[in-house]
Amino acid sequence: MQTKVSVALVGAGYWGKKLLPKFVQSAESLVKAVCDIHPAHRAEINQTYPDIPTTTSFDDILSDPDIAAVILATPLATHFSLARKAIEAGKHIWIEKPLALRVKEGRKLVGLSQSRGTALFVDHTFLYDPAIRKIRNLVTDGELGRFIIFIHSVLIWAGSSAIPMYGGILRRTMCLFCCTFWKARRGASLYTGIVTCNRI
Repeated sequence: MQTKVSVALVGAGYWGKKLLPKFVQSAESLVKAVCDIHPAHRAEINQTYPDIPTTTSFDDILSDPDIAAVILATPLATHFSLARKAIEAGKHIWIEKPLALRVKEGRKLVGLSQSRGTALFVDHTFLYDPAIRKIRNLVTDGELGRFIIFIHSVLIWAGSSAIPMYGGILRRTMCLFCCTFWKARRGASLYTGIVTCNRI
């Protein structure tokens, strides 16, 4: 029988509210607490998930021995300081991208995590999406040629019209991948491949 990882969500704003249901529904995690400094965010969590306690204190999360990992979905400028405190407290970290605002800060977090023996994971949108994995396989297998440039765009379709990625209600997401490769066929030729996938 697999043991669930006990986690706390820190940051229950726009993105944190999207992450929370995933961890609540996962058979591999147990959400022990949600931390947010905004009363409205905590009130919404209390109403939606009455069994999950909320707090304003990050230190309470770090001092709780029952919490093994921290999910950081806070403003970017706070990533380094909060992640560093969590790692120093012996917590594993699942952090929204970017890891930090500066390369040297990211390197410090990686080094600190390695020295403390904690896991440090940086999330990225669609990282485990089957379409992304398929495209990765096409690239690594060389089926599309030598990789030169990659542009990714996501359109959200509501009815018959496209709306911006961060607005409206999602009915269908079309992932459009424009990949430019250098393919050796009777000499070198440049071409662009487009891969689309519909997620209902």
